[in-house]
Amino acid sequence: MEPLHASDLLRHPPNVLLAPHLGVVTEPMFWRVSTGVTKCLEARLACEPLVRMVHGVV
Repeated sequence: MEPLHASDLLRHPPNVLLAPHLGVVTEPMFWRVSTGVTKCLEARLACEPLVRMVHGVV
C-alpha cells in the first residue's frame, strides 16, 4: 500500500531504496517527479533530511 506508513520496516534498512511508481506520465509531470526523486536521492546519499514529503510523511 502506498504511501508506506512512517513506521514501516521497509523505510529503515540501509540497503533499501524506495522509488515512486509512475503509472501515467506526461512530459511536464515526468520532469516534476524526476526532479523530486533526484533531490531526495541526493539528500539521502548525503545523510541530509529529505526535501519532499508524501502525505505528511517523510
